[in-house]
Amino acid sequence: MATLRERLEKAREVWLDGLDGRAYKFRIPTAYAMAHLDEVHRHEGRPKAGPIDWLRGGLVGVRGVKEIDMVPGGEAVDVAFDAEGIMLWLEDRPAELSLLAERVIDAINARFAARDALEKK
Repeated sequence: MATLRERLEKAREVWLDGLDGRAYKFRIPTAYAMAHLDEVHRHEGRPKAGPIDWLRGGLVGVRGVKEIDMVPGGEAVDVAFDAEGIMLWLEDRPAELSLLAERVIDAINARFAARDALEKK
């Protein structure tokens, strides 16, 4: 049986559609985690954290990402999940990264709106 933490984390996971049939499993951060990341950025003299930072910390799976898309001479097989490797690859794909950033914002807004609606009950 899954622990409470595992169940809570799974409940925060959503699939974000990318380009060309690819999908990325994103774990929506808590409000605290988002505020904490902003504080870390502030102390490091970096701009406020945003959707790409949240994606980097919350990427927990992929679907439809092929080795041939990522590595010259690669094979047409799904890549094993590697969050850092996927993010590095996405950083060279501005159209897909921009799309995912928009979808991250939408997912976070939907999650917080649902939370707020439950609190009003």
